[in-house]
Amino acid sequence: MDDETIQRQLNAFRKNNPPAFKGTYDPIVTAKWLLALEKIFKVMRCRDQLKLLYATYMLQDEANDWWTNAIQPLELQGQEITWALFEGIFLDMYFTREDMESKEKEFLELKQGSMTIDQYLAEFNELKKYANYRRALPTPTDLAAKFQWGLCEKIAKMVLVYTSRDFSTLVRQCKFVEGVYSSYKKSSNVKEPDPKGTTSKMPSWKNNKGKNLQVK
Repeated sequence: MDDETIQRQLNAFRKNNPPAFKGTYDPIVTAKWLLALEKIFKVMRCRDQLKLLYATYMLQDEANDWWTNAIQPLELQGQEITWALFEGIFLDMYFTREDMESKEKEFLELKQGSMTIDQYLAEFNELKKYANYRRALPTPTDLAAKFQWGLCEKIAKMVLVYTSRDFSTLVRQCKFVEGVYSSYKKSSNVKEPDPKGTTSKMPSWKNNKGKNLQVK
């Protein structure tokens, strides 16, 4: 690929307003940066070589100094610098295994409590992204089981009638039940019970290392 082509593609990448990364040890900020870049990569159908070029181009200040120092010994050893190598080193530096496990714990223990279904879904999706960033994602069936487990009692009891294993279908059912319950409460002046989590058995699934992930 000649320099003119690289420059033209770099300009196209910059038109997508990619975020810069200056170096932070906040795992959410780190993961959001990578997720934002990957969204652009998908639209531009970038090959790994360009992903590496674009990602390192957006490193600034402390992060740029870190990367410059990180690749020097690798280049001296004659090791090929690939996108996979960059991503692995980057996550080891700015999104540690301890960070990942903390987010995973938050995700596995998440319950609806007093949140609406929309609020619970937003929190669920947010934690799901970060908790599973370095692992194989659960299947839609696994996600449906986890989402249903965390529902508040009044909705969980009614949703059990449907027993859907499709995540999007389950969410629609929950919203329907929530709407019915809300209408019934307004028409009959039913006092709102204290929010509780369900006592359903916690679903489990395996990560990409074959270990069960389950809340005790």
